[in-house]
Amino acid sequence: MQILKNQMLSRNNLVICRKNVENADIFKFIRYASDNIHALDLEVNDNIIFTRHLSENQQITEMMIPVRGEISHFGGFEYKPCFKLINAVTIRHEGGIGKIGSTEKKLTDYISECHLEPVTAPYYVVVRGDEKSAEDCIIDIYIGINYNIL
Repeated sequence: MQILKNQMLSRNNLVICRKNVENADIFKFIRYASDNIHALDLEVNDNIIFTRHLSENQQITEMMIPVRGEISHFGGFEYKPCFKLINAVTIRHEGGIGKIGSTEKKLTDYISECHLEPVTAPYYVVVRGDEKSAEDCIIDIYIGINYNIL
């Protein structure tokens, strides 16, 4: 697996959805969010990004959905005009969503071996995947790295 350094991840016009979701249900959550985006007369126009946060002892999945269209109401969602992650390392996961942890570990081991300082949680970009192909998905994993050397 190839690990790339000095990568950037950038998206504009994002609708944000947060929910407590397990790995096995991530594609159901993506489907739910996408269906509701269409109900707002918006169109998903790029790969969906998600990350995870610990909140009150629950792991919350934050889904960032880049959309085309004017956002006039949110229907329970939030809006973010821009997301930009610079100076990241990335690795591509190919296979089942349940095995993404082993790919992520390779990336964190690389960060440790190279004495890099992570400054973000992992961000996952869904390149390919849905409920039917959960065992054959492609997800790029990005972790932001501190570019300051003090």
